[in-house]
Amino acid sequence: WTGITFPAANAEVSVPGYAAGDFVDLQAVAIASDGSESGIAGPITVTIGANDPAVPAALDSDAITVTGGIGAATIRVGTTDDAATTQIQIYRVAAGDVLDRA
Repeated sequence: WTGITFPAANAEVSVPGYAAGDFVDLQAVAIASDGSESGIAGPITVTIGANDPAVPAALDSDAITVTGGIGAATIRVGTTDDAATTQIQIYRVAAGDVLDRA
């Protein structure tokens, strides 16, 4: 077992080293502010990524056209019937600048 401590207020923790489809056994121990510990809960087995949504297929760059105009742009996007594609996000950045979505 590998121990990881994180504040309960976080409600989650990222554990590196696992890939989708990996099976992981988890156990939990609550730690009070005075350091006393609860009994061990679990183990429970989870499958990494089991509840992840399907990843949309990449858009075909040949099916995207952008036509610029004075103060406007027309964007046309051809999509497939991929049920995992629910929206398309379009970003604008000045020519020569790097897109920073952070």
